[in-house]
Amino acid sequence: MIRPYKDSDYDILCSWWHKQGDLAPAKNMVPIDSTFVLEIEGCPVLSGSVFTTNTSMALLENFIGNPEFKKQRKAYSKQLIDYLTNYAKQEGFERVVAITYSPKLAKYYANDFKLKVAFDSVICLVRET
Repeated sequence: MIRPYKDSDYDILCSWWHKQGDLAPAKNMVPIDSTFVLEIEGCPVLSGSVFTTNTSMALLENFIGNPEFKKQRKAYSKQLIDYLTNYAKQEGFERVVAITYSPKLAKYYANDFKLKVAFDSVICLVRET
């Protein structure tokens, strides 16, 4: 089940970033109305945000998962990406873009996006809504 983000989710999401050695966004950097949490049997396992812009493009950001969640992670990640993309489409956006510095993540998610653009160490993954 995918549900809207709640303020009480912040600490668990931060723990996931910290366990992976990453810097978590500040609490005020998580868009409350456009962040969603995927749960399995009532337990949060993945989360992602849609950052809206004043253009026809939105950004997929803050995509994070419980590092201990391995079972069918790819399938559930695709489900959340599809949900975020559909949310952006319903909000009037024509394209979503995800940016990563990790070639490993870019390769992992490449099939979920239609276009990959690389700029030195930055990789943009682009998807029509």
